[in-house]
Order: sequence, then structure tokens, then C-alpha cells
Amino acid sequence: MTTNVGQAVGTIILMTAISSISAQPRPPVRLPGNFSDLLNSRELAFIELVKNSTYFDLGKVNSKVDSLRILNRVAPLAQRTIGILLNLTEQIGDLTPQDLHAIPVDLFRILSNSAVNFLANNLTTAQKNALCQQVAGGKANPEGLRVVQRVAGACRDALLTGGGRPQRGEARGTLLGLIDQPNWGANPDNLLIALTVAPGGLTRDDIRNINASVLADLIRQGNLSAVNLPNPSLGRALQEKLLSGFGPPNTWDSNTLQLLAPMLHLFDVGQLGTINATWAGAARSYIQQQLPNVQDPARKAALRRLLLRSLPGNNASAWTPNEVKSLVGPLRNAPKVIRQLDDATLQDPQVVDEIGRGSYSRGQAGNWMKRLLRIPNSNFSSPENYSSDTLRTLKNAIPGLGRRNIRVLPASAVQGAWDSINTVAFGNPEESRDIYKKGGFGNPSSFNGSTLERLGSFVVALRAKELNDIPHTAITGKLFKNVKLNRAQGKTVIKKILANNNGNLGPEIRDLGVQIQFVSLRQIKNISIQDLGLDNETITLVIVPSRPQAMAIIEIFLLHFGDPSSTNTNYTSSLITSLGTTAALGFTEGIISALSTDSSLTTILAALAEYEHTMTLGQTKSIVAKLKEKFNFTDSSSASTFSITDALNVGKFLKHLSDAELLNINETVRLIVIQQIGNSSMVSRKQSEIRRLFLFALRHVDINGTVTDRRNAISISSNDLLAVGNLLEGISKEEIGRLASDALQDFGDVLAKLPLEPVRHKEFLYRAYHHFTDLFSNSERLTTVGCALQWLNSTDLQSINADTIATVCPDIIDSCVEKDKNLRKRDKNGLSYAVTLSERYQERTARDKLYQKCGDAISVSSAKRRKRAAAGSLTCDQIKSLGDGATGLTTTTLDGMVEVEFEDCLGTIGGLAWNSSQLSTLANKAKTHIGAVNTWNESVLLQIGSVVGGLTTSEIGQLNITSNDIMANLGGHKVFSTSQLTAIFSQWLSTTKGGSIGSVTSSDLVSLGEIGCGMTSGQIASLPADSYGGAVTDIGSLTTCESVQLQAFAEKAKGVYGSDVTTWSLSTIPAVGNMIGGLPKSDLAKLSSSQIAVISPSSVEQIPPMSFAGFTSSQISYFNENQANAVTSQQQTSLGTDQLNNLLGAGATNKVISDTTPPGGSGSAQMKLSFSLLCIVVVSSILVKST
Repeated sequence: MTTNVGQAVGTIILMTAISSISAQPRPPVRLPGNFSDLLNSRELAFIELVKNSTYFDLGKVNSKVDSLRILNRVAPLAQRTIGILLNLTEQIGDLTPQDLHAIPVDLFRILSNSAVNFLANNLTTAQKNALCQQVAGGKANPEGLRVVQRVAGACRDALLTGGGRPQRGEARGTLLGLIDQPNWGANPDNLLIALTVAPGGLTRDDIRNINASVLADLIRQGNLSAVNLPNPSLGRALQEKLLSGFGPPNTWDSNTLQLLAPMLHLFDVGQLGTINATWAGAARSYIQQQLPNVQDPARKAALRRLLLRSLPGNNASAWTPNEVKSLVGPLRNAPKVIRQLDDATLQDPQVVDEIGRGSYSRGQAGNWMKRLLRIPNSNFSSPENYSSDTLRTLKNAIPGLGRRNIRVLPASAVQGAWDSINTVAFGNPEESRDIYKKGGFGNPSSFNGSTLERLGSFVVALRAKELNDIPHTAITGKLFKNVKLNRAQGKTVIKKILANNNGNLGPEIRDLGVQIQFVSLRQIKNISIQDLGLDNETITLVIVPSRPQAMAIIEIFLLHFGDPSSTNTNYTSSLITSLGTTAALGFTEGIISALSTDSSLTTILAALAEYEHTMTLGQTKSIVAKLKEKFNFTDSSSASTFSITDALNVGKFLKHLSDAELLNINETVRLIVIQQIGNSSMVSRKQSEIRRLFLFALRHVDINGTVTDRRNAISISSNDLLAVGNLLEGISKEEIGRLASDALQDFGDVLAKLPLEPVRHKEFLYRAYHHFTDLFSNSERLTTVGCALQWLNSTDLQSINADTIATVCPDIIDSCVEKDKNLRKRDKNGLSYAVTLSERYQERTARDKLYQKCGDAISVSSAKRRKRAAAGSLTCDQIKSLGDGATGLTTTTLDGMVEVEFEDCLGTIGGLAWNSSQLSTLANKAKTHIGAVNTWNESVLLQIGSVVGGLTTSEIGQLNITSNDIMANLGGHKVFSTSQLTAIFSQWLSTTKGGSIGSVTSSDLVSLGEIGCGMTSGQIASLPADSYGGAVTDIGSLTTCESVQLQAFAEKAKGVYGSDVTTWSLSTIPAVGNMIGGLPKSDLAKLSSSQIAVISPSSVEQIPPMSFAGFTSSQISYFNENQANAVTSQQQTSLGTDQLNNLLGAGATNKVISDTTPPGGSGSAQMKLSFSLLCIVVVSSILVKST
């Protein structure tokens, strides 16, 4: 940047004004002799080169940043190319395709209309083809893309080979030159571009205008294969065209199935069920190839069912290698079928190769590997004799060997196969370490960048102290950006990167990816806009920061680009897009409110819409307030200007509009808005609001192009639910009772995972039972019903055949895990009151019954293939297959594990959240099979994790906690009592720090995780301020601290950020996080409305009741409805009348009236326990497994 920026900007503004009123054509200009010098002065050069040219329109330059961006991309062009472009004389023919290919799209955006016409009329076909390359991918400015298309035509070939795919609003812009043509859907080129390059820009009406015969011809000719549409409504519309072009599925032959295999995910479950099994068998390999790409669980299950139907018979031993190869994926949860396969067939190279390429989770790889191990005298029967070729072939299935077999693999075989297996992911890091130690990499102190690159996914096997030994010059952010590290490893990597850049992150921050979470807030605040690469928008940030980190980055961003306003034209869609998720996490309500309401508003907000699911309620409401300013949705005339492109750009945010406001939007656009709202996140919306929007969607069902009100329909069909998306959570018990069979088939899997209270979840089960008469005998039906099976009575549950349910138990358990995750997301947003404690306890009891059924079923199904385990005892494979479902096993079942199985499964067992009775049983088994606790080495402690919660404080005091890696593992669990937390911290402090709290570093604090709540208030007070400052965000996320600890940490924060809390920045507030609850009442009373706005609902509920009363009535009125609903009944009780009234006015429910104290009380922690934590205390104190 030069010192002439102010002059340059002034000149741009002046020249823009002149160009807007000047009607006289200007003569061509000669390229200045001092071109290079002018180019070095950047924006001044831009003005000098362009201001006198007839063919450039300065009115299209948005800002100083815009000019800088264009210059940055023009600078590398040849001087001759720029001269010709400025003059557009007969020399235009001298520009080679290479010259034109290098011209940035943004330069075309500022061409005048006369220049566009000149180029369209004078460029050759070869030159136009070169320009078309600029359109490929749709990543540049949409206006520039459209200009290039006007110059060069449809750009068919370039678009089809571009690779990138524009976002929905931008995609609409890319299509505008195509779909507005008469009979566009009958033009093969236009159709091909629309369906492959920018399908996200299509509407259902657009698809209805497609000529089915032309579509079918494109597919038959091999020009069109996979089509990915953004919502089910569009998929249904395209399905209708495919049915018209190819006929109903029951008429398809194998050739048709092969052609349509990449599009089968678009068809309804019912349609897939009518495909002829014989023809499906002939196309089995094509269907199998597409399975990993199918996202919808119901359709994926239907395709798996189709593959199984296509088999030549029930005798698996007679299946051919080609048949088995096509079923490797569907069979991974079917150990009984795998056992029946012929030995020779299993050893066929194409079968083994497919097994090695498979995608597995939990114990799925084990189902295949245990069968291969049983083949006598084969290449797979003796792991100690495996060759490099064997390991290369097995690849992704290697984790299925189990740790005892991994340990005996020959080092020579591992080293010879390393470059083929270094991407394999292990669920247990210690198994990964077993492989790494056989890799022959030597001492980490000799590692370089190439060594780390070769390690691949096995970098997770390195201990933090080993990472610390690696020369800092070898470690870069790019090598670790997508690796899942523990806290100790992550902090060590960041320390090395800082050492490599003289104590600063520098440009390395761009490559950190998920590892940015280990960067302290203090280090974030030291970066520059140039470090981020945002000064010239040369990159898009792909980091994944926390909210406090993102807010700190945005504070830096504001210093460079200024606050948003109607006069600040720096804020362009490309600039906001370059911020990625950082903008969505870091833009405060104030920043959003200050955005200009000019024509660029919806394109700017579109950049935020992609990450809408990460935004808070306050942020999304601020966006809608901004849109209301622009479109005034209360007025039908103004709302009618809201276009299809606007809906695709920002429709997700309109979930905050009232029904009356939504009705003012044009009906065609309104249907797209409903689809977009359905695609938006509902985790922060009250149930009543989701219900309202669900009914609004049912009021606008598209039936063959006619909008129909289906709210009172006798039967609710699959078509009725196509546009509802996440609004399905608003369905009532009565409406669930009206669901048709096709709706259950297509949306049952989704309903099973929703955070519904027991009444609605049970109704879903009853409705499925009514429609699916084969529910108990059909494994795919069981998958569809998923977690709702927990509500079956004991008789019905036990009547399900063990083999039938065993194959799908992992899917059923996943359904339950997903349901719990969805509930926790709502809890974090202050909506925990929607499902009461008694309902949660009721569900936990039912869940254990289902998990026990799965445990028994898998045990029966696996019994025939056991060798080392005692008959009827629990195996490691079963625990891996059960995953979280293992927590439903009885203590008697757990106690029955034999030594070899227990040791082989230690890492899996230690990663689960057991209840207190189970922890006690497992801890006793560990002492029996591994030895006394004082003999447990680092490898054991890195695996045993949560089981430490079953030890006494005296036993914890004997553990050899010698590293931060161990603490990072233990600190990730929330099963420890207050006394256990204290004992673990004390043992670590004594073992690694000689008892000196003053030597604890920020890296140490980050590694501690929840064990940080084991510090006494005196120890917290003695922590070095610098150490706390480097770990503030991590400490702020702790959830198990007592009030006295909160107070000590809050006092520490005042020492770092200032005793006057009113001076704390907006990024500091969420960084201090839950420790905000430790501030005295007098400090809480000083917080401003903007500071209160960035306190998360989960932090609100952590504030002790007596401290919470420090908020004034005015402050409480600033709460949004999520914050207000997060306030606990104990906190409400502490409020005065005016305070409570304002809280209720902010959207809270009166919990003092509605809540009752659950059995077991509130546990040993103070009364500020959050709803979710209270559930844990209640369940763990009451629920003792039946033995």
C-alpha cells in the first residue's frame, strides 16, 4: 500500500462522478511509458490506466478495496495485453488464447457496454473459448461471470469442466443467461450446464420446464450422470422427469439401472422398492459404487435392501467373488452372513481389495478381519507372518485386527507398506502408535517436514513430548490442519509454529484449520490483516475458530476496513466470503445492524447464510431486522421485490418473519423461502416457533404446480413433507398419527433422531408399528424406526430375532446418539426446559433396555466365531459394535469379560461415559487384569480414560500421571466427582511440577480440560497471570467447577483484562465464558447491552443464583429469548419482581412455577448446575444397573 491511498480514493470517487455524467466518447489512450512504476503505486496506476479509456466504466468500481483486488489480479498480465484491452483496436486479434485465459474475470466486470459488444463481435471462436475458462467453477464475481458469458456465449465446455460449484444465490446468477430463454429445458447444452454446474440455482418450476426426452437422451449418451440437488423438493421434481423419460422403476432393465445408478438417491423409497431384483443384480456393482455418495439414510437403507434382494439366493456360501465384492459395504454389519462366505471366495483378490478400500466405523472392520483370520493356512490367518503386500491390500480394514494382532505385525511388512497405509484411521490412538513404532522413523529430534508428511494420519501417535523434540522448522500448520490432536499435542504444535515465526503466527494462521482452537486469544490479537491474507482478498480463510477467536479476528478486520456503514463500500460479498466461517462466528449484532441496505445487502448476507447454523439467535435476528429495513415485509408491494435470487441467498434467515410477513412475499418466491427455512438450523428456536413454521410449510405444499393447504389432510404424505426439512421437529403427536406409509419410509429415520419428548417419539413408534407389519422381522424397518424402538415393551423387544436386529444395532445406536446430540444442542441454547428431567429419566431407562437387547443380540450372533473368549462372555468386537450402546450393558455382563478381551478393548472402554456402578466394575477389572494402579504405565493411562472415575481418591493418588497427554485424555471426561477432580489435579501437580502451582504454563492449563476444576481457589489465585491469559478460552469452557472456583477464575480474568469489566472487549466476554459467573454482583450490574449480548446461554445458566441477582431489571430486558430461557429455576427464585417480569418479557418460561425438584436433588455441586449437568447428577445417583 502507498501513502497516496487517500488521494487515490478521492480520485476514484471524482472520476466515478465524472464518468457518470460524461456522454462524450473518450479517445483511446497510449500505454504510459512509466507503466511499471505506476503499477507499483497500485490504485493510482489503476486510475491512470483506466480513467481515459472508452471501454472501462469506473462507476462499476465499488471501493478502494475493489480497485486493489482488481489491480492485484491485473498486475501479472503482460504489458501488451493490458494495452490492447485499454484500446480495443484491431489489435484485439493479436491476443492469443493464453493471453485471454490469463485475464481476471473482475476486469471484465468493469467493462462498459460498448466494450462488451465490441468483444462479442470481434473475438474469434478460439478466443471466446479461452475466455470461457474464466467462467468455470463460478467462483468469481457473478457480474463478471455474466459479462464473460455475454462476450463468449454459453461457455458450455468450460462450465462443464470447471470443477467448482457456486453457492445457491450465485448459482442463480450463473443460470440467468440460460433459464430465461424460451424452452430452455429442451436445449441439451443449457440443461447440461444447469444440472451439473449450478443445480443449486434451480427452482422446482425450472425443473418442471425440463424436457424429459432431452434429459433422458443426455443420460443415455453418457453426458449426464450424477445430479446433486440441495433439497428433497427439487429431487422429487427431477424424479418425475426421470420417470417420464425412462418409465416406472419396475420396468427398468439392467442397462437402465446402470445409467440411473448415480441418480437413484433422487427416488422415493417406495419407488426403489419396486425395482426388479434380477436386473438390480446385473447392475449391482454400479449401485454399490454410488452408496457412499447417498446422504439420505432412508434412501441408503433402501439401496442396501435392493442389493441384498438382488442376491442369487440365501446360501451365502455359494455367492461368487463378484457378488461378494459388490456387497462388502452392506455386509459390514452382518457377521452371521460373513461367516457363511466361502473361504476361497473371501481370498479372491477383488474381494480382499474391496474389503481394504471399505469405509468402516467402530467394529465394522473387525467383522471382516475376524473372518479372514479364520481361513486356515491363508495369507491372513497369521498376522505375525503378514507381508507388505498383505497390509497394502487390507489397508482400511487393518484396525479390525484388534490390538493384540496389530502388536505382532512384522516391522518389515509395516515399513514396506507404509506409503499405502499411512492414511488409515484408528479409533484407538494407541493402536495407531503400535503401527507407528513399527514404521522405523527413528528419533523425532531428527524429523523433517518430509518425515511428518510421510507419517500421514499417524502423526496422532506422537506424544506431546515427542512433538516437542521435533525441530520447529519441520512443523507447519498445513501438515496438521485436518488432524485430530489432543489438547497437549495441539498446544505443542502451536508452540513450534510460533518458534518458527519469531513468536508470531504470521501467515501460518491461514493453514491451521482445526488446530486454531489451540491458539490463545492473546496470540490471535497479535496477527495482522496481512497475515490473514485479507488485505487483497487473495485467499478464503479455511480455519475453524472458536467464537471468541473469530470475534478477535473481526476486531482486527474492523481496524483495517472500518466499521460497516452506508458510506463504507469496502463491505462486498467477495470480502465477506473470504472470511469464511469467521464472519458468521465473529460478526456481532452491532456489526450486522450497521451494514448498508443497498443493492449488495443480500449478496453480502449470502456469505453468512452458508454458515447460518453456527450463528446465534441474536445474530440471525439482527440480519432479519436488516432485511426488513430493505424490503419492509409488512407491505406486500415492497415485499414483492424480494426475488428468487434473494430467497436463495438469505431465505434461511426469514425464519424470524411472522406468517403475515411471509404471506406478503410473492408465492413463487415464498415456496423457495419455505425450503430455505427448512434448511436452516432450528437448535435456537423455541418449539412454538418451529411448530408455527411447520404449519406454514404444510399450508404451502406444491402438488403438481398448485399450492395446496395440507394442514388438515386426512393422511400426511411424503410429498407434504418435502419442503419442511428441519421444521419436522414441529410436528404434533396428532399429525404423527396421520403420517402415511411413504412419509414414514422417507422421513422415519429423521423423526427417530429428532429431540422429541417421549409422547411424540412413542407416537412415531406406534405409527410405524401400524404401517410396517413386518417391523420385527425386517432389519431395514428396524433401522428406519431407529431409536424409537426404545419404547417397545419388554415382550415385543425380546420377540425380535437376535440375528435380525444384530446387523442393524450399530445403526439403531447411532440413531440414539444423534438424538442425544440434537437434544444437547438445544440445551446449550437455553431450551432444555422443553424436555423435563422426568422425561429424560424415563428415556434413559428405556434406552438401557434397548441397548441391553442389542448387546444380547450381538453376543448371540457372534457366539459361533469366538475362539479365545469364554462361551457367552463379552468380547471387544461386541463393545466396538455397540459403541455408546455398550453403556446399557449390566455390570454382570461387563464383569464377564476375559482378560485378553478387556485389554484389547481398553481404549474403547475408556472412551465411553459409564455410570458409577459400571465404572466401579470396570476399575476393579482393570486392577485385576492390568495390575495395581501404581503399575499402570502411560500407555494404560492414555487408554483407560473414564474408568479412572471408578477409583477411590486414594487410588488416584497412586497413579503415574507423568505427562500432559495423560491429562488431556482424562480432562476430556465428565464422570469425575469434585473430590476425584481434586485428587487427579493434585497428583499431576505433584508428579510433573513438584507441587509448584507457579510453574504451571498456559499449555498445561489447556491440557487439563475439566481437571482444571480440580484446583483449589488458592491454587487458582497463585496461577501466573500469563498462564491464565494464554488459556482463558479453554478455562472459560469448563462446566464442572464450583462457585468458589468460578470466583477465583473471574478474579484472575480481572487481573489480566482489567478490574473495570466495562472496558472488556466483546471478544473477551465469551472467552472468559462460564467464569463470568464468578464475577461479583456489582460487576455483573455494570455490563453493557452489547456485552450481555455475547454471553452464551450455557454461560448464563452457570452463574450462581445469588450472583445472578446482580443483573438489573434493565440488563435483564436485554436478554434474548435463548438467554432468558437458560435462566434456571434457582436463578429465577433469586430475582425481584421487576427483574422476573423483565425476564419473562424477554421470552423466558416461569420455571419457579413449572419446575419440580427431581429425585436425588441437585447433587453435591452448587445450585447453579445447568440443566444438562443436573440430568447427569440425577441419573448417576439414581440409576444403578440391574445385575
